[in-house]
Amino acid sequence: MVGADLTPDYPLGDDIPPQLGSRLETAVVLNLAFRHNVGYFLSSVGAIPWAAMVYEGGEEESAETTAEYLEELRRICDFEVASTMSFRDGETRERPLVLLARA
Repeated sequence: MVGADLTPDYPLGDDIPPQLGSRLETAVVLNLAFRHNVGYFLSSVGAIPWAAMVYEGGEEESAETTAEYLEELRRICDFEVASTMSFRDGETRERPLVLLARA
């Protein structure tokens, strides 16, 4: 893991160790309230050949409105929504969890 000052065009792939590069096609990416906290998806997410992504929305999102928030990600890469549910932990209000499968 590395620390970084993230921007929308941050080259996330540059942080992946070379020995893991050949394993990325089966990778599961955890996008846990990231867009909610910074306001955007990293454009470089489209350049990494992940197989699945767990997207955790923000508290202002719901399972019904998640498609609207995922449109930004659709402009970056092609995926299908495999499953959507609402989730609430002990510290936050309910938020959506969405399993995305890379197309």
